[in-house]
Amino acid sequence: FFSHFLLEKMPTRVFGWIAVTLSLIYKFPQIYKLQKTKDTRGISVGSQIIQASAYGFYVIHGTLIGDPPVVLLGITSLTQSMVLIIQYFCYRSTFEKFVDEDGGRQVDTELGEGGKRKNDV
Repeated sequence: FFSHFLLEKMPTRVFGWIAVTLSLIYKFPQIYKLQKTKDTRGISVGSQIIQASAYGFYVIHGTLIGDPPVVLLGITSLTQSMVLIIQYFCYRSTFEKFVDEDGGRQVDTELGEGGKRKNDV
């Protein structure tokens, strides 16, 4: 009975609008963290480019079938992926890996003015 009510009586687009609402917030933590730390080591830019492409096709698909939730979902998610991609390319040189001469271990150092390590003299 309950599933019949959900499928027959409830407008089917409500599920699409719920998805849009969730898509509005699901990448914000990553965007915020990247903005705050400027550390791109955990970001796969290739994955973000593939996702952005997929969301572009969602926009086209939603437009062709006349489904506003799908269009808005695509636009929202595409925008968030583009923000992450732009952040990646803006911040990717903020941290540099180098080999420590003493122990041969890799350490991270923050770059200062002109791309020089802050610890260099």
